[in-house]
Amino acid sequence: MGHGDAVSDEVPRKPIPRGRLVEFVRFIFVTLFALGGYEIGANVWIPKSDPGRTVLGIVLGALVGYVAGGVFGRQTAQAVSAVEREFTRAAPAEIAAGVAGLVVGLVIALLLSIPLFRLPQARSTSSIPAHSSTGGCSISSGPAS
Repeated sequence: MGHGDAVSDEVPRKPIPRGRLVEFVRFIFVTLFALGGYEIGANVWIPKSDPGRTVLGIVLGALVGYVAGGVFGRQTAQAVSAVEREFTRAAPAEIAAGVAGLVVGLVIALLLSIPLFRLPQARSTSSIPAHSSTGGCSISSGPAS
């Protein structure tokens, strides 16, 4: 028995989900992490005037977002396909009853929220005054003591 004649006992893997959903989730993660990297690079590191650190923060944030977005995107695609499989198994009457229950519940929540929004706003007061001292100036944001 030669090298090419060996029988493989490996279990076949599920195909990795790819497509527009995975790439869309990845794009969102890259954007958010790049913005976070910009904020960290521009506002946290000292000296703040160094543009190289800002660019480094953006690049590192985008790279982390690309990896995390790919992982989360594949999990999202698997979850969506599982939901699609469950919907194909469910009877149409059961789906219609679920949608009707959802609509009725949302209408009840809307009707209950209307009187709540008409209540006058309560004045928020703190029992402990908050003081911020900066260079001899004192700002109080609580009731007068």
